[in-house]
Amino acid sequence: MQSKKNLEQIKERFPGKQINRLLSFRTNCPLSMSERLTYSFLAYRCRREGKLIAASIRKLSRLSGMHRDTISKAVHSLKEYNLSQRTSNNKWATNRPGREKYPEWFGWRTQGRDLKDIAYHYFPQPAEKSPLSIIDAMIYLADIFDPGKSNACLAGRFGITWNTVNTSRRKVAGLKYTPDWFMDIQFTQKPQRSSNKHDFLQQFQGAEKYLVSKMMATSQPAWSQQDVSRFLKIAKDHRPTTDGYDNLVYTLVGNGPSGFDAIMQVHREAGSMTDCGIGLLLYRLGLLRQQTNPPGDCF
Repeated sequence: MQSKKNLEQIKERFPGKQINRLLSFRTNCPLSMSERLTYSFLAYRCRREGKLIAASIRKLSRLSGMHRDTISKAVHSLKEYNLSQRTSNNKWATNRPGREKYPEWFGWRTQGRDLKDIAYHYFPQPAEKSPLSIIDAMIYLADIFDPGKSNACLAGRFGITWNTVNTSRRKVAGLKYTPDWFMDIQFTQKPQRSSNKHDFLQQFQGAEKYLVSKMMATSQPAWSQQDVSRFLKIAKDHRPTTDGYDNLVYTLVGNGPSGFDAIMQVHREAGSMTDCGIGLLLYRLGLLRQQTNPPGDCF
């Protein structure tokens, strides 16, 4: 297993590149290399906010670069060993009971049975058009940071044949680092909100605050803060007096066809709360006269 100190050296050698981890398996483990890789990707790459999540075969294929048929065969094989499980939405996740059933298959750092207790090996993820396979990348990295190991030793470490190690070693011998051959770190950029929802609600009071909270809690489609602000502005513009606007708010939060359900109906029909959708809503509620803005006209 490469240490954390080696990880820093790996990142220096492969700046900005995706560094993956392969779980450590003992020589008596019957899993193939593709099954070991699939299980490792499920354990380390399929996470959200540090917690394990299920992943589709398509996502596993995209993350690993392996063919979908290879992934599909691997997850079903892992399921037979109780190492993976299929979720209700046809995705796949690791299964702890399998690790507890076959503890002798893993290279444990302690006597625990959790993922954090299993040793692992680092490797840079080859890019889609890279001439290197994942095995080539592993052998390449092993020869850099753990030189002098025999073909038999690396074959046992990665669960491959002596001949496969020898072929990869000849392929990567004297290879110079080429950035295009390895995948960049993959990020999923989170959408930026204009402001915190709680802070946004604090500017409203009473029935208006209740109305806004209900508008932002719904979906299909969801109301953004911009949608809400635009709606209230136009509503105020067409109900110039304070009493008139308050009556409008109480009408909208009421039950029945002239209440909140009507907002949702028009919102869904319009696709988004455009000015045109707001005008249609106010007209249907009898709060906007037809001669001012006929149905369907925009403000």
